[in-house]
Amino acid sequence: MAAVQQVLMLVAATATVSVATACGPMTTISGSQLHCTFPQLNQDKASEYAAMLSSKMGGALGNTCAWAAFLGNVGTESAGLIEWTQVQCDTPFCGRGPLQITGRSNYVFCARNSVCDCGGIVSNPSEASSGDVGVGTAACVWEALSGGSLSRYADGSLRGFLETACTINAGHPNCGQPNGWSSRQAYWNAANRCLSDGDYSDVLGHVKGELPPNFAGSQGKRADNITQTKPDLPGFETADRDVSWWFEARVDGPNQMAQAANFINTHRNIAQGAYIFVPGNINATGNWTWPDQNATNSLLAPVANTGIDIVLAINIDESVMESGLAPSATVAMAKWLAGIKGASGFMIDYEPQQNYTQAHRDKYAFFLKALTNAMHTESKTAHMCVGGNDFLDHNNDFSQWANTGVDRIMSMGITYKDYYGKKNAQGKGEDAVEQMLHQMPRSAATIGIGSMVTPPSAATWDYLWTKEDIEKFVSFLVNKNVKHVSIFRADIENTNGTPESWFIDAITSFLA
Repeated sequence: MAAVQQVLMLVAATATVSVATACGPMTTISGSQLHCTFPQLNQDKASEYAAMLSSKMGGALGNTCAWAAFLGNVGTESAGLIEWTQVQCDTPFCGRGPLQITGRSNYVFCARNSVCDCGGIVSNPSEASSGDVGVGTAACVWEALSGGSLSRYADGSLRGFLETACTINAGHPNCGQPNGWSSRQAYWNAANRCLSDGDYSDVLGHVKGELPPNFAGSQGKRADNITQTKPDLPGFETADRDVSWWFEARVDGPNQMAQAANFINTHRNIAQGAYIFVPGNINATGNWTWPDQNATNSLLAPVANTGIDIVLAINIDESVMESGLAPSATVAMAKWLAGIKGASGFMIDYEPQQNYTQAHRDKYAFFLKALTNAMHTESKTAHMCVGGNDFLDHNNDFSQWANTGVDRIMSMGITYKDYYGKKNAQGKGEDAVEQMLHQMPRSAATIGIGSMVTPPSAATWDYLWTKEDIEKFVSFLVNKNVKHVSIFRADIENTNGTPESWFIDAITSFLA
């Protein structure tokens, strides 16, 4: 799906999540809470480390604000408890443990301090790189190394968190800005969300399979065998079959939404849902940035007032997905969406242009899993697109995406165009549909079709359909018992065209 280059925000500035909370009592952390904060960890490691941290740090931290500040620093110092030894450790007393104790004098200090219980780390520094000894060094750094517990700074405010970070990184609380400050804030925000009230403590819980770094697609596995337990969710499930249409709200939003509402009212019999592009995004520190909710509700009001089901579509920057921080934004995304009238879900239109590696697919799949669980907590849905490039298709293997539990998987280029009779492409669209139905639950499979409009000059793209071929393809979908079709409008960027009457007739026959 082509991205629109000109993007105008709904308001002059967007708000960014920066969580600070009241400090509730907390002496233990669960594996799910730790996994939610550090999605890099697999569930087994999260549970193992949570037990160690609770035993050694629980009493010293004591409340949610101190835990969040501690985890915010641990996230950056040890890459979310993945790197317990400093990269390029070329001296015996390099950075080790969750808070990367560094330097011989600090090793000696902690070895002699009872809070650490790590008397052997001077003679054998590598002991600080794992297990209870490593956690002991973190306890020493937090509680004693600076002359007192850093919990005294952790009052839930960003300023208090900054003072803990400065003390760990620079040795005093007024350093200006410590190394890795953006990363520390992202982890701090994630910790605050994951510890806030327990509602999201398992937001990154299993749907099926292992999480990264071992989370990978099940090549050739039939999705019929996938067990997906979902709450009673809204969506386009109002009839045996349904059709949704795509609209744009990022270029000239008010006019585009008025035109969309007019289109929906005119064609209400073949419009059960609407996908609408909006400017929300995840920034470089892993925070959800959004247009003001009131402004968004005002913008979407013409479409919401039609009573149609709305799913908001967003893009995500490739570098943010590669950083691994995108999952930390999912709870904020779900909570924000809960305040948008008529909106039942998010559609992620993610089409990376450079990184097609399996490792990057794993990160995207993990994000989708996190988003799906967060959305279900708010009784909302998660949608994704496939069929735009090899990253998403990977030889028509959609099983990795199906295994995330995402609610809807919509095909793009592989079914948008008329491939009948085209050289070397006979049956391409039908083959893609067959593979989707084979690899994912029928309730998830959504077949995208590009529209045909008049006058042709109104179209940004020509999807090449003829009357005979669109009728043939729709008949094929009906015979295959496809439940969901989504129409990507050829004139989505200017919405000044009219669907060809024969195209409308074909789509009407899908719902007959």
